Amino acid sequence: MDYCHSEWRCHIYSVLVVGNEPYFGSILSDALTGADLEVAGVSDYSEAISELIESKRDIVVINIDLPSTNVLDACYYLHRAFNIPVIIVGKETEDVTWEKAVQAGADHLLEGPVSGIELAARIKAILRRYESG
Repeated sequence: MDYCHSEWRCHIYSVLVVGNEPYFGSILSDALTGADLEVAGVSDYSEAISELIESKRDIVVINIDLPSTNVLDACYYLHRAFNIPVIIVGKETEDVTWEKAVQAGADHLLEGPVSGIELAARIKAILRRYESG
C-alpha cells in the first residue's frame, strides 16, 4: 500500500511500458499494477507513439534493447513531443550509456531486470517531482 501523507496529493499514475520481452509484458505490468499504478503495455516504439497520441499517460518505461529502434533517439522524441518523463531499463548501464541517456532526456536509467517494487517507487518519485514543478 502507498504511503499518502495528508499534504501529498495521492494519485493513481498511468504508466506506458514499452518492451517486447516477456519481462516487459506480464511480469513488469503485473508488478506495477500491484503497486497501484495503471499500466498499459506495447511491444514497440510505433505502438508507443500511437498509445501516447490516443491516451494520456504520465510516464514511459522503455526497454533499451528494442529491436529496430534507437532507444536514445526515441527517448529524446518522447520527452520533447509529449513532455513526459522516461525511464530506460536495460542490461547495459555503463557510465557512457547513462550519460547518453540523460542527454537524450531520460529521467532515469535502471539496470534490468529491476524489481517491480523499486521501479514503482522510482516512477512515483519522478512523477511527484514533475507535479511539484
